[in-house]
Amino acid sequence: ISTLYGLADSAGKAGLVAIHTLGEYYTLIIERIFVLFFGAALFLFSRALLRTAFSRRLAVFGAATGIVAIVGAIAPAISIQLEFLTVLSGMLLILWHLWMGMVLLRK
Repeated sequence: ISTLYGLADSAGKAGLVAIHTLGEYYTLIIERIFVLFFGAALFLFSRALLRTAFSRRLAVFGAATGIVAIVGAIAPAISIQLEFLTVLSGMLLILWHLWMGMVLLRK
């Protein structure tokens, strides 16, 4: 894209910058939508884990992580100061996956 930017006239340069900016916004929106639905799925899955032989702590942690993921996907749109919830939900999702993996390896 840098070669195209160097060859473009002023209108073309503005267009290339606009395309790049729109692509970034699109990616951000799609990522938030994915985390929103993934958090909802994790919450429902963890609720189902409460009825099985899996660890109750794992199920409660999964449900809480799902709620944090849902809030983390929505909250930054309300206030930029809540952006930290997105990072927190990402870390909690990684921990939940690792914990679930360890539980499944033991069974």
